Amino acid sequence: MTRWTFPASATRSVLLARCPRLVRLTLERHLPHSRLVDEAAQAIAALAPELAPVATAWVTSWTAARTYVEPPFRDATAALLSALESFAAAADIPAATELSDLVRALSYLTEDQAAAARLASSAWGILHRVEHLALSLRCLEPEEAEINLGSAASPFAELDDDFDLGELALPADEDAVRQAWWRDLSRAYDDLRQDTRALCVGLSALGVGLVPRMQERELLAGAALAVGRHLLRPVERYAIQQERQRVAAEREAAERSERRTETPAPSPLKAPEPSTIPEGHVLVCPKVRLEGRMREIARGLEGTMGIPVPLVRTPDLRVVQSALLQEYPYAQELIDSILRPLAPQSYVRLPPILLLGPPGIGKSRLVRRLGEALGIGVWRIDAPRDTGGAVGGLDRRWNSAEPGHVLAAIARHGHANPLIFVDELEKSQTRQDQGRLWDTLLGLMERETSRRFMDNALQVECDLSHAVYVATANAVGGIPTPLLDRMLVLNMPEPGAEHLEAMLPTLCIAIAREQGLDEGFVPPLTFGEIADVRRHWGGGSIRRLRQIVEVVLGARGLFETKH
Repeated sequence: MTRWTFPASATRSVLLARCPRLVRLTLERHLPHSRLVDEAAQAIAALAPELAPVATAWVTSWTAARTYVEPPFRDATAALLSALESFAAAADIPAATELSDLVRALSYLTEDQAAAARLASSAWGILHRVEHLALSLRCLEPEEAEINLGSAASPFAELDDDFDLGELALPADEDAVRQAWWRDLSRAYDDLRQDTRALCVGLSALGVGLVPRMQERELLAGAALAVGRHLLRPVERYAIQQERQRVAAEREAAERSERRTETPAPSPLKAPEPSTIPEGHVLVCPKVRLEGRMREIARGLEGTMGIPVPLVRTPDLRVVQSALLQEYPYAQELIDSILRPLAPQSYVRLPPILLLGPPGIGKSRLVRRLGEALGIGVWRIDAPRDTGGAVGGLDRRWNSAEPGHVLAAIARHGHANPLIFVDELEKSQTRQDQGRLWDTLLGLMERETSRRFMDNALQVECDLSHAVYVATANAVGGIPTPLLDRMLVLNMPEPGAEHLEAMLPTLCIAIAREQGLDEGFVPPLTFGEIADVRRHWGGGSIRRLRQIVEVVLGARGLFETKH
């Protein structure tokens, strides 16, 4: 041992504590299922006290059942799942959906394809959250994770058996210990991400009936990870083989280069930029020499480095206005205010915009529909989760370094003016150590600064001044004044009961598309169905209206409602 190290169990427990319940359930394999069942019931009772009797009945039947297919246990499980899903739909609380997944994993066997498929759908969504967990861990101090620096193993531990070091005054190397913390936490995160991917693969395989003999008649909670690891093992072997071949090829190329007798050419970071840039194009990022680890960091950005990127032309604004008014008939004044600055522009370019309004009235969907109607695409930034460091680019010194969000959005959509959607701006993190999102946005929304914005991962200045920024918020309280001064603040109106019939056609079409149905096979709502919807919705939240319409359409038997 030559370095300070932290126990793997300590770093893994720090990560698991920040993961969704389904991941903790399936990856904490040392905990008995009976304890997990009790904890699930307690969490349900704490979230919804009215469901406590149903949860208690489920625990009692789980304990009494000899097998997991006995009718009383199945009935108790079905009753609890039905109650949880109804509560989640009515209260719009994601935690209730997480708990229903927990109950399903602790109640159904590997042979139950429907339950496995439902959990697989949830797990793939969770994987995205786990992969973004790295953004909040890069600045997580050991004290915040309640880890004692003294628990790290000393690099002198091997000498203790032969020498008495107790009388030596060895200095406390706190910097070295903290570096060990970041290194070991990063390794634990890589293992956790790999296990979460295996969990998704395992549940997907069980969902289509692929049950290995060794996992037959096991609970989904205990078998899914093992199945996924088994299926991914050949893929891992192939990846290792390919990586070894790549490293060997790079080493051979380096040795050939060293054997050359001529003077090596200089290797500047930037290659010469083109002397002329075509009309309607922008040189977003200069050419970067991709060597070693830079090749991995810049993967996906090759089409933007040293190559002029086109700008999207302003479309017919009458067509855009008509498309948006079909879905938002109650927001004509707002839509006109958004589109008005585009009238004199040859290419799509808007001032930074902030949409204000209460939750559930359609702000987020309007932003997405705006990006689609203008043909510029949408890249979403989740303000409560994403930090300024992540949005501006993570330094290449990190193992998980990656370019900034705006540059990634330009590379994904293939043009220099994508729409950057900042959701829930007022809930942005205020911690300074990870870089405040507000401060990064301040630089991006200032045209002069964004024209020479330094990407921390590539270490080059990029021209991000043509991106379109639209943010949403429930209120302006807490948002810094300098940021508000740079934004066009617009109030989003709430729909009223008088707008119902105008909104229903596009709402039904959107629901049909999300369910994978041809919109032509979904007839319009009848007068009776519209009357039913009107009785339960008198204006306000579109989210609530959507749930009501899904129930009405589901009653036709066209598809299963989703909340």
